[in-house]
Amino acid sequence: MVATGWRLYPDAVSFQSSNRWDVAGATKFGFRTVWINRSNQPEEYRDFPPALILPSLEGLLAGG
Repeated sequence: MVATGWRLYPDAVSFQSSNRWDVAGATKFGFRTVWINRSNQPEEYRDFPPALILPSLEGLLAGG
C-alpha cells in the first residue's frame, strides 16, 4: 500500500523491524530493510538478507 499510496518505488522505502520474518518479506517485496537484531539472533532467512543489521534503534540515528 505504501508503494501505490505514496507513488514510490519499493526501493525508495526503508523498512525497519526487530522481527526477522517481517524483514524477509519486506526484502522480497523490494524495500530497503534494516533488521534490528536486539538479542543477537541467528540468521534464518539467508535468501532475503537485510541491507543492514543493527543491535538497536540507536544505530539508525548514527546512520548505521
